[in-house]
Amino acid sequence: MSSRPPEYNPSQYPPYVPPEASQASAPLSDAPPFAPLSPEQAKAAFAELVDPFAPVVSAQAIFSVIFAIVGATLLPIFAQVISITLGARALRRIKASDGSIIGRRLAWFGIIFSALCLFGYLALITLIIYGVLSLGALGAS
Repeated sequence: MSSRPPEYNPSQYPPYVPPEASQASAPLSDAPPFAPLSPEQAKAAFAELVDPFAPVVSAQAIFSVIFAIVGATLLPIFAQVISITLGARALRRIKASDGSIIGRRLAWFGIIFSALCLFGYLALITLIIYGVLSLGALGAS
């Protein structure tokens, strides 16, 4: 079953041309309608969108949180030490920036979460070693 009536012939109708297109006799410029911007034009357009005085979030604070979360699951002790180090460095850098760098809460979260995880893992390792030594002492007697 056809979706068109049998008497329909598309070639008998001219293509639709909007009135604006029929009135324009020549293109406004020689450039294609979506020409890429030159590097200077791109920098100027981006500069209008970005506030140059807006504070920047500390990358070290962000990586401190990432290492803290990854370290809680994949690389327990190694990533926790890195996270604490990055968090402390981020706090020093944020303090020295006089407000141009933000992320103090992220850095503190990375430090505190990593410290808690590090102490938890060290306590777990200590309990495992104590348990193994206790079982060895029971077997010797």
